[in-house]
Amino acid sequence: MLSNYFSTMYSLVGRFCLSLAHSPYARILALFFLLLQACRNRDEDNQSPTIQVESPTVGTIFYYLNTINVRATILDEKQIESVKLEVTNSSNIQFLETKEFYPTGKAFDINYSITHNNLYLPSGTYYIKISATDGENESIVFREIQLIEAPRLLERMFVIRALGGNTAIDTLQNNSLMPCISYSQQYLFGSIDSRTQQLVACSNDPSSLLSYSYPEFEVLSTSFPPTNETITAFFHDKQHHSFFWGTQQGNLWRTTTSGTQLFTSTGNAPVHNISAHSNYILAETEGITNNYIHVIRNDNGIIETVLSFNWELKGIIELESENNRVLLIGNENNASRFSWLNLNTGAFNEVFNFYDSSPVLSVCDGSGNDFYAVHANGLAHYSNVLDNYTINAAHVPTKLVYDDLQHVLFAVNQDQLQLLNETGLNTLQTIATPGILDVWLKYNK
Repeated sequence: MLSNYFSTMYSLVGRFCLSLAHSPYARILALFFLLLQACRNRDEDNQSPTIQVESPTVGTIFYYLNTINVRATILDEKQIESVKLEVTNSSNIQFLETKEFYPTGKAFDINYSITHNNLYLPSGTYYIKISATDGENESIVFREIQLIEAPRLLERMFVIRALGGNTAIDTLQNNSLMPCISYSQQYLFGSIDSRTQQLVACSNDPSSLLSYSYPEFEVLSTSFPPTNETITAFFHDKQHHSFFWGTQQGNLWRTTTSGTQLFTSTGNAPVHNISAHSNYILAETEGITNNYIHVIRNDNGIIETVLSFNWELKGIIELESENNRVLLIGNENNASRFSWLNLNTGAFNEVFNFYDSSPVLSVCDGSGNDFYAVHANGLAHYSNVLDNYTINAAHVPTKLVYDDLQHVLFAVNQDQLQLLNETGLNTLQTIATPGILDVWLKYNK
């Protein structure tokens, strides 16, 4: 404001001096004009603050829960008005903590610590960003650092067992089962989401839906709206952190931490299989003469495509290398059948690679381009998009759960739980426990 005042005065007096250039007071006015100009120059601030970063040094690596010690000196010839400390990426998106300072002098030292406590922050290049202003001029400096993603860890393993008409949801610790939750219904489906820390369990009756938070095990208000439907299928969408339930009446429901809502209706045919691919949910229904695959938008539940086929489907597998197609696995004429479904064209293409021909009982995702199928002949491990497979005739489990962190298989049988290596050929551990139904794996993220 003061500089604007002097600028205006300078202009007015200058014009006045010119009009009186030949008057007796010209020299006095000229002297006044020079003094006014000096005041104006002295008031103007054209210098930005200087910022000198001392630490961290360029390229310093920080792992999860490391402390980032930031030291810097800011100087200004007049007065520093504010200083802001941030952690950003190359797109100037803020991460971790942001801190603002309001100095009162010409010099200010930053000596501040920021903790890398973002469990989900991807590894990569980030920047310590310091900006300082004196009210008229701003300076910004960046210091490149490397942040390393938090390691993924298996926190807890749940074992679900039938106890008469009830269900025990226990945790496995040091080969011993520790009581956790008593579910007063028969268990049919369930899972736990490692990101939202929500666990769900349900019988074929929607009113039996159990939804808890972990680790408090508090009840979440996510029950089904009143319905007389029967649950026939289940899918845990880990990418979008939600749970899907298919019903005998052809409806698809979705449960999240905020509740359970009707996702879409596929008609009156029972839903038998649910899976996902990128931005789509895939649901298979059983008609009188044909079965149908419904390709559904994940964001709004709109059915984009309905395709028919005439054989028994046991599972849908998404492989890492396949952007536009999924693998359908099932049985026809008492023999296994493998078929690609092209999501762009809606075409079915038969698989002519190696696979076991005995009937398929169930399927399980593996890592990358690998997956598993339980055949009548045994447990098969299919690798590299069906380029090869191995089969273990000694194992015909009722359920398979793959741990993609340790690259091992949990094979569920009625009276025992077996830990197998990734090929499914070698037994690493056996835990005898009656009535086992399922295994849930809870990771830290």
